[in-house]
Amino acid sequence: MEKEVRILVVSTEEGDFNRISDMLGQANWCCFSTGWAATFQEGIQTMLRRGHDVYFVDYSLGDQNGLQLIHRALDGGHPSPFILLTDREDSELFNKAESTGAADFLVKWQFTPDELARTIRYAINHARDLAKIWDLNADLEKKIRKRTASLNETVAQLKEQIQAKEQVQIELLSSQKILKQLIRGYGVGSFSIVDRHYQYVLSGGKSLQLVESAVAKPAGIRLFSQLPEEDWEKIRCEFDQVFEGAEIRDLNIPGTWDGRFFTVDAYPLRNLDGTIEKIAVMTRDVTDLRNAIEKMEKALESEKELGEMKSRFVSMASHEFRTPLTTIASSAFLIESYADRQDTASIKKHAARIRQSVDNLNTILGEFLSLGKLDNGRIASNLVNLNLRELVEEVSLELNHLLKTGQVVEYFHEGPEHILLDGSLLKNILINLLSNAVKYSPENSIVHVLTRISPAGVAITIRDEGIGIPETDQPKLFTRFFRAANAGNVQGTGLGLYIVKRYVNILNGAITFQSQLGKGSVFSVELPALPDPGFDEQGEKRQ
Repeated sequence: MEKEVRILVVSTEEGDFNRISDMLGQANWCCFSTGWAATFQEGIQTMLRRGHDVYFVDYSLGDQNGLQLIHRALDGGHPSPFILLTDREDSELFNKAESTGAADFLVKWQFTPDELARTIRYAINHARDLAKIWDLNADLEKKIRKRTASLNETVAQLKEQIQAKEQVQIELLSSQKILKQLIRGYGVGSFSIVDRHYQYVLSGGKSLQLVESAVAKPAGIRLFSQLPEEDWEKIRCEFDQVFEGAEIRDLNIPGTWDGRFFTVDAYPLRNLDGTIEKIAVMTRDVTDLRNAIEKMEKALESEKELGEMKSRFVSMASHEFRTPLTTIASSAFLIESYADRQDTASIKKHAARIRQSVDNLNTILGEFLSLGKLDNGRIASNLVNLNLRELVEEVSLELNHLLKTGQVVEYFHEGPEHILLDGSLLKNILINLLSNAVKYSPENSIVHVLTRISPAGVAITIRDEGIGIPETDQPKLFTRFFRAANAGNVQGTGLGLYIVKRYVNILNGAITFQSQLGKGSVFSVELPALPDPGFDEQGEKRQ
C-alpha cells in the first residue's frame, strides 16, 4: 500500500484548506490526509511536532506573513518542504520565497488538481535530494576531521621517534668504551670533556672549530671561547649545575654559526669516589632537524587550511548552486504546465528566469575557473588600446538586469579616454565591483562611478549607498571564500573581491576601500597605465 502523504495547510481562510483537500481528491490521490492551522502561532506549534510531510503556507497570516513562518521553521532545522500560497503573481515575492527556502510558489485559483499533485511530489523529492546533499556534506567534513586527526597523530609519533633517537644517542655517548671513537668521528657537532675551569681536556668532532675554537687542538682553551662574554655568562650558570650532578638537554647555543643552529647536551663524569671534576659537553647541529619539523608543521597547517577550504567550498557550493538549480527546475515544471494551456506570457516569464539562473551559474563557474588560472599562474597582463569611458558604459549596460526598482548608475569620467591597459582584466574588475555595489544596495538608490585618466595612470571609484561592511569583517574582505556576516541571502561565492585583488596586483595597481555599516561602501582602484599614442590629450585621433 502506498505511504500516506500528510499535508498541513496554514491559512486564516478555511476556503484554502477546503480547496486543496478537494483538489487532491479530484487528482485521485487516495493516500493523503490534510490538516488545517488557522493562525500563525497555531502553524508554528503544529510544525514543531513535525507530523506532516508537506506544508502549504498562505502569505497573508494577519500581523505576520508566511515567509516569516517558513524562516522560523527552517531556522529550527525543519526538514519538510514548504509551498507558499499567494493571491497574485509577484516575481519579487517569488524571489523572496526562494531566498527564504520555500520549495515552491503557487497562486491561488490558478492551479489544477493534477498540477497541485505534481507540485507536492516535486516538493517531497526536492526535500529528499537536499537531505542527501547535506548528508554528503556532513560525511565529507567527518572525513576531513579524521584526516586532520591522523596527521596530528603522525606528527606526534615523529616527534616521539626523534626524541627516542636523541635519547639513544645520549646513552651511546655516555659509554666509556666508545668515548675516543666518538670524539674522533662525532659528525653532527662536537664532543668535548672540560674541567672545572671550563677548559678543554679532550675535544673532537665535525663542528669543533665552528662553534668552539679556531685552534686545531683546543686543550687549555675555554669552552665556547668564540661566544661573546655576555652570551657565555648566560649559559655558564647552566654548566655550573652539571658540576653539581645535574644534566643539560637541548640547551640552545646563542646565535647562529655559519647559518646553522646548535644545541648542547652536558652530563657529569664521576670519579670512582663519586666526585665530579670533569663534564662531557656535546654540541649537535640541529639545523636539518629544525627545518624538518618546520616543514612538517607547515605541511600540517596547509592540510588544515585545505580541509577548512574544502569544507567552506562544499557548504558554499551546496547553497549557491541550489538556488539557481531550484529556480530552473521549478520554472521548467511550470513551463510544461503553461504549454498545455498555451500561456505564452507565462512561458516567456519563466524562460527569462531560467536564463537568469543559468547566468548566475555561469558567473559562479567563471569565478572558480578564474581562481584556478590565478593559482596556476596562467593569467598575465596584456596591454591593448581601449576607451575607458566606453568600457565602463558597456559594463554598466551588461549589468542593467541586476538593477532593483528605482536603482540607477551615475557615471562620470575625467581626463582623456584612451589608454593602453589590459581590457579583459579591467573589465572583470569593473564587473565584480559594480555588481557588488548593485547587489548590496537597496531599491531607489544610486551607484556612483567615477573614472579619471591622468599622467599617474587610471583611478576608478565606485560608491554605493548599501548595507556596508561590518568593521570586524573588513580585514578579511579580500580572503577567498569569505563573505561578510551581513551578506544574508544575497547570492555570492566569496571569491569576487579575492579575484579582484589578484587582478589588481597583476596590473601592478592598488585597491582600497572605506565602509560604514548601513551607510554604504567606497572602493578605489589605482592602476598604472600608458596613454594611447594614437590619441592626443583632448581625445582626438592623431593624424
